[in-house]
Amino acid sequence: MLRFDQVEQHFSSGPTVRIPDWQAARGEHWLVLGPSGGGKSTLLHLAAGLLSATTGRVSVADVPLDTLRGRTLDRFRARHVGLVFQTLHLVEALTVRQNLALAQYLAGLPVDQARISALLEHLDLPGQAAAYPRRLSQGQAQRVAIARAVLNRPALILADEPTSALDDHNCERVLSLLVDQAAACGATLVIATHDRRLASRIPHRLEIGAAA
Repeated sequence: MLRFDQVEQHFSSGPTVRIPDWQAARGEHWLVLGPSGGGKSTLLHLAAGLLSATTGRVSVADVPLDTLRGRTLDRFRARHVGLVFQTLHLVEALTVRQNLALAQYLAGLPVDQARISALLEHLDLPGQAAAYPRRLSQGQAQRVAIARAVLNRPALILADEPTSALDDHNCERVLSLLVDQAAACGATLVIATHDRRLASRIPHRLEIGAAA
């Protein structure tokens, strides 16, 4: 499902990020562990096609991302990859329901209001469907971001430090939501974190760090 082959990412300032040859099979759940600044977020951006590897190749669902460009890459990402980043990037001018509908529209899919309603119900958000993001609590906004990430039933779900700022109770809740929704989609789940509380719940681990 997700494969890295001889991948390095060079930056004009800062260390080169070298990622071990690695593959995550369909439906597997992985933690990407390492220190702050060690390349965890870079790995997720490469997996999502938001960065192009300086050397090597990243493939998702057997498709090398370096063979996709522009709108084709954007459409592929919208259909096959769900993203939950530290900055949630909800559109402030749209309601919760409209934010979710936008995710389907950008993927070139018909807007499925029944699917949206079912997800909002499952994530305990039906009362917030008509709310704007600024009216949501942090936890509600995070659940909306998770709903958006899984809405199109992606093959790959990527989450960047989803629990680092949470207490133990909310850490467990967010992790359970991610694991349960990934299982419901049959998706590969990759969580980049330095939060060791997650270790007992996720079976596979990849340790990375920056190298000069």
